[in-house]
Amino acid sequence: MMMGLTKMAPDGWAYYAREIAEGKEDYFAKEEPGRWLGRGTDDLGLGGSTEPEGLERLFGEARHPISGEALGRPFATGKRAVAGYALSFSPPKSVSVLWALADDAVATSLRAGHDAAVTAAMGYLDEHAAFTRRGKAGVLQVDTEGLLAASFVHRTSRAAHPQLHTHVLLANKVRAVSDGKWLSIDGTELYGTQKAAGMLYKAALRAELTTRLGVTWSEVDANGIAEIDGVPHDLIEHWSKRRQEVKAMASALIAGREAALGRSLSSTERSEAHQLAAYRTRGAKAEDIRSTAELRAAWREEVEAQGLGPERWAKDVLGRQPRRSPPLEQSVLEHPAFEHSALLSRARDILEESASTWTRAEATEVLTTQCRPGQESPVKRPCSRWSGPASIR
Repeated sequence: MMMGLTKMAPDGWAYYAREIAEGKEDYFAKEEPGRWLGRGTDDLGLGGSTEPEGLERLFGEARHPISGEALGRPFATGKRAVAGYALSFSPPKSVSVLWALADDAVATSLRAGHDAAVTAAMGYLDEHAAFTRRGKAGVLQVDTEGLLAASFVHRTSRAAHPQLHTHVLLANKVRAVSDGKWLSIDGTELYGTQKAAGMLYKAALRAELTTRLGVTWSEVDANGIAEIDGVPHDLIEHWSKRRQEVKAMASALIAGREAALGRSLSSTERSEAHQLAAYRTRGAKAEDIRSTAELRAAWREEVEAQGLGPERWAKDVLGRQPRRSPPLEQSVLEHPAFEHSALLSRARDILEESASTWTRAEATEVLTTQCRPGQESPVKRPCSRWSGPASIR
């Protein structure tokens, strides 16, 4: 459920084209093509669906996806060259279970909530991580016109279990506001905000699904993880074997590293350990060319054989909270009276327990665990929906 983040080399683009953009990893990519996103796409006239040729031009050749115009210098060659970054956003397993087994209307709302949460997280990165470096040894960090990315929605895990998730391919090209030159992303800033963006995705997802479907959630832990109340634990565990393997491997890696260093790992180091664990536990990808409708029918048949069909529990999952529509025009975190709220006080207390100073990303991480859907603040505005990057400044 973390937001994964790995580098893409120019000569490694073929792997991402095959596994993600062209859909070998998931037949769903053939049903639904990728889409452009990020502020950087606006000035390039990009919108709607991606095309294989355009993706090859951008990530393989550092060129405009449509015109072929060079976007600054071509990517360097070699194993250390970076053409972009591969990100992934995956919801808690209970969300994927409900999406796989609920009726079409509920599944559509779940998908829409997931898409909105990805947009919010990417908006946060666009606002707080879309920088480049100028000057000798990159001494100056400067603003850009935004990120240039493509997103691809997939629906299964490597074991062909239900796992709705989105891959985002982020080009290592941004245009400096000062002179319009195309340069590389400040990768340090991107890595520094990845955990905050991942946790904001999960918080936004909770808000979206509470708003759209009236679901409630288990207690949010320090990593921003919570499950939808009422989704059978047995189903979550049944389709979570991969997660259990990654968790066990990550725990071993973290323990070994902490023992070697004689200290606790930072949140960034722990995230890196989880990503390494995910890589080391990767099994062979199950080949599955069935349509979404066919997969959902097969999953339903599978759980009904276990006596866990959705007719036994789904009706008790939905409508636990009043549905709120349309969305709020102003985020509760932007309200002028919000600075004195109990939510902000709790977040400050948590931050002060760990350090005397903290970064925007660290504050974002804590705030996402404290703003819970349906919770009322002193300004009488519910934390029921996020409004993208403006939610946290």
